[in-house]
Amino acid sequence: MQQGTYENWCKPKEFADTFIGVNIRTGVGNSLVQELANLASGTDLTAGEAIGRSTGRAVGNYLASWMVPFAQVIELERALGMRGLEFKDVAKDPTLSGFDAAASAIARPFRARGFGVSPAEEAAMPAREPVFQESPERVAPLAKVLLGLTLTKADSDEGEYLGKFGYTDFEIGSKSLVPTVRRFENEVVRNALPMIVSIVKRRETKLIKDYENANEETRKQFTQEQYVAEKLRPIIRGALDTAKSSYRGSMAVLRDVPKDDRKYVKAMLDIRKLSGDDMDAAMIEFVERNNRDADPTNAADLSEIYKIGKKYAGIGGKRR
Repeated sequence: MQQGTYENWCKPKEFADTFIGVNIRTGVGNSLVQELANLASGTDLTAGEAIGRSTGRAVGNYLASWMVPFAQVIELERALGMRGLEFKDVAKDPTLSGFDAAASAIARPFRARGFGVSPAEEAAMPAREPVFQESPERVAPLAKVLLGLTLTKADSDEGEYLGKFGYTDFEIGSKSLVPTVRRFENEVVRNALPMIVSIVKRRETKLIKDYENANEETRKQFTQEQYVAEKLRPIIRGALDTAKSSYRGSMAVLRDVPKDDRKYVKAMLDIRKLSGDDMDAAMIEFVERNNRDADPTNAADLSEIYKIGKKYAGIGGKRR
């Protein structure tokens, strides 16, 4: 997926087909779906809204820069336990009004720093959903007050592994203009990463052996790291793109989505309950049973692995 606006990788007409789900394309939810599709598509945003958002962002960032010294008060409240440490998503879903877009963009950097937002209001905001972290939090908030340092939790093991191949949270993360969609899609991708990385690591092991057996000219022109990385990147990118395109649409933000449309989300949540050892064992048995790798974007594959993994978890539990 190339970096850029949402319309670069999602066509308006295809949005309802791929991002929502079969059962909600018609019926009472259709008008709401179309409205969300229009918002998510850059083609239906008015010029006024786009200009308002861009102008407001520039003005807001400039004005907020003058308030940085006063932000120490907010950080002191965090250090004293008066405010939470979790990073919140202060962005609001867009409207087609240029004025509203500008006002929201101007207010956003202030809200992000806690200005004009009470501790209770901040606590009620949705958490940020980065791809490489779950529940991102500030660490040692007093360091921000005394030293000006913002410390955060480390990336997940999967994030650190993919970082070796040049992937960043920003590159992998959703580019949607709709914050509720962006948060949901990032969560979907984050939940898929353990499966994707598990498959990629096995491919990496095979590629290392292939390099060792490669001809002399190949080993002369490419280091092992280059050989492996260049062959793995398309695999990683394909798995990530498939995860995004296949399950954008569970759309948990729509409460009237039938339960059948949430099948994949449930499968992902279930499989995350497995320990790393149980998942590895289940992955191997899956390949033995089906003579292929599991598809991390296929709900049936995930469900089968979860059932196998529960068996290994039960064995482990008995041994303990």
